[in-house]
Amino acid sequence: MSSDRLEAERAELEAVFAEAARSRLDTLARLVDEGATSTEASLREAHTLRGSARVVGLEEIAGLATELEAALRDGFREAAGDLLDRLRTLVDAMPAASSRAAALDAGGPVVLYIEDDRSNTLVVERILRQRPGLTFLAARTGAEGIRLARERSPALVLLDMHLPDMRGLDVVERLRADPET
Repeated sequence: MSSDRLEAERAELEAVFAEAARSRLDTLARLVDEGATSTEASLREAHTLRGSARVVGLEEIAGLATELEAALRDGFREAAGDLLDRLRTLVDAMPAASSRAAALDAGGPVVLYIEDDRSNTLVVERILRQRPGLTFLAARTGAEGIRLARERSPALVLLDMHLPDMRGLDVVERLRADPET
């Protein structure tokens, strides 16, 4: 693969990360403003932000997200607010993502990835692109994933355990109970 193409793919991955990070930072800012610093929701958002930044190789953002996670866990609202401001500055300097649905259809066995974080989806899509003959589908919610599983009968389902509309285990239970999947 040429260095220009690698650079373009890296830029796209960073833009997708930035889109998801902006949404997470908005949610975190709202939770901190409400005083909900050490809740499961705020800790999950900070943890996911940290993990996504690491996957993409954005170590400065990952480090600040690690500090944010600790501040939230310890209930340090002012420190959390300062870290959110620093993260927002870094993320807002990143480019916006182009909109395109995640799908790679090679007509072969179907791999369905149910994941709400677009940067994670993009990483898995890039990995599966190296495997000719696979058809890759992505869903951002459990309900969408179940619908796609009924329509396309995937050979493999990769699943996030914390989706916006339901738990990953609930998706597994519904897929197992549905004779069409």
